[in-house]
Amino acid sequence: MIASDSNLKVHEQHLFFLRTHRGDVEKLGPHTLVTSNKSQYTYVVLGDGGSEDVLDRFATVHLVPWSGDWVGRLCARGYVEKEGINYMVLDGLYSEWANKSEVSVKLAGSAEDYEQFTEIQGRAFLPSADAYQQWQPWLLQQNLQVMGQPEHKFYIGSVNGVPVGVALTIANEDTLGLYAVATLSQFRGQGIATFIMKRALEDSDVGSKKITLQTAAGSSAERLYKKLGFSSAFLAHVYSRE
Repeated sequence: MIASDSNLKVHEQHLFFLRTHRGDVEKLGPHTLVTSNKSQYTYVVLGDGGSEDVLDRFATVHLVPWSGDWVGRLCARGYVEKEGINYMVLDGLYSEWANKSEVSVKLAGSAEDYEQFTEIQGRAFLPSADAYQQWQPWLLQQNLQVMGQPEHKFYIGSVNGVPVGVALTIANEDTLGLYAVATLSQFRGQGIATFIMKRALEDSDVGSKKITLQTAAGSSAERLYKKLGFSSAFLAHVYSRE
């Protein structure tokens, strides 16, 4: 399958995020190599054709619709499908998302703001105190390294002056990616994350940009994004081996 220009732009938006926030991205023939000092962000996006030797270097593989026929070869090498990642685009109007008068949203500007953003990001996403202690310094380092770059905007939402949610927008050519959308567990289900995203998009020079995000296929987050007017551009199937 030949990738559409639209899907390639959606995928490149995510690669831009990975390149600026998580590690390195490079091409090897038709393949895209993503490498990081974190194994969670080290994998190869297989292209159609190319050398199979690349599999010797990666325990995790992503198959996109334009990857070609790799499933049989992956299974023969012991790879097992683990999950799907839904690359989504906004078809509806974010102006119709509900307002939350009790939520104030600010754009992070200082190092202290970035620390606050990262604390909420970590506590919302990481399942345990041990995981928080392991990941938090790394996440803060990744966030601070793009501090002040206009393509990257970090937003913090507060209720009664208490920071409870975050969202990140990243502009890359004619796409705008939404990342790190998170709310502390005790404040979920109140529309806070939706309102933070709305304010972030209002603040961004969206224009005709395609608004994109990625989420786990079949997740509660995916269901929320569908309600907000996002639809699936394509699925990436994640395979891994021990």
